[in-house]
Amino acid sequence: MVGVYIIRHVESGRCYVGSSKNIQVRWNKHREDLRKGKHHSPTLQRAWNKYSETAFLFEVVEETTIEQLRTAEALWLSKLRPFYNSMTAQNTQLIEHGPSTRKLMSESQLRRFARERVRGGRKLSPEQKAKIAASHIGIRPSAATRAKMSASAKRRGGRPMPRHAVERIAASNRGRKRSEETKRRLSEAHKGYKMPTEQRAKISQSLRGRVVTEETRKKLSLRNGEALRKLVETRRGKSLSIEHRARISAGHRRRAIQELLGEKFKQRDFPD
Repeated sequence: MVGVYIIRHVESGRCYVGSSKNIQVRWNKHREDLRKGKHHSPTLQRAWNKYSETAFLFEVVEETTIEQLRTAEALWLSKLRPFYNSMTAQNTQLIEHGPSTRKLMSESQLRRFARERVRGGRKLSPEQKAKIAASHIGIRPSAATRAKMSASAKRRGGRPMPRHAVERIAASNRGRKRSEETKRRLSEAHKGYKMPTEQRAKISQSLRGRVVTEETRKKLSLRNGEALRKLVETRRGKSLSIEHRARISAGHRRRAIQELLGEKFKQRDFPD
C-alpha cells in the first residue's frame, strides 16, 4: 500500500507523520527500531520507552500514488504539525538534494561498494533478503524513474556484467521452478513480440566464429531432446489452429530458402 501514515500516542494525541511506498514494511521497520532503542526520532523513542508500545497506535491516513506521495506527506505535516517528527512541514523540501550533494552521495556509495567487493561482497541474511523482497512487491517505477534508469544504463556504455555477478545469478536461478502463474505471465508478455533486426544482427555477430566444444554439443543435444519430449507430451491430442499451421509452414519455407541461398539469405527480409 502506498500512502501517508501516523504513529499516534493515544493519551496525548501527539503523533509522528510518515509516508512510504510499502506502508506495512515501513511500519515493521519503525517498530523494530523503536524496540531496539535506535529510532531516528529521539522524541518518539523517548516517549516509546516511557509509555511502552501499547500506548501507541499506527494509522493510515491517506492512500495515494507514488507520484503524489511527497506532496501528500507535506500536506499532512503542515496540517498536523507532528510533535515527534524531527523534520517539519516547512523544511520537507530539503529532501530534494542539489546536483553537488547527489554527486557526493553517489561517490560515497561507490566507495562503499568497492570496499565490499574487496571483502568478497556484502552478505545478507535470509531475513534481510525477505524484507527487501517484500518491500518491492507491487511497486512499479514511474515513467520518470524508468527514464533515469535507462539514462544511467546508457552512461555505463553497455559494459558487460562481471563474470562473478553472472555466475552468482546463474547459481541462484539453477533448478528454480516457476509457478504456473509466472509461466502464464511470461507467455502473455512475449506474445506477438518480434526481435528487432538490429538486435538479431548483434546476436549473429557475437556468435560468429564461436567454437562449440564436443562436451557442450552433447549437453545441448540432451537438453534439446528433453525439451522436445516435453513439448510432444504437452501437445499430444491437441489440434493446431490454421494460423499456427501457417506460421510453422512459413518457418519451414524460410529454412529451405536459407539452405539454398546461404549467406545471401542474411541480407534479405522475407515475410512471415
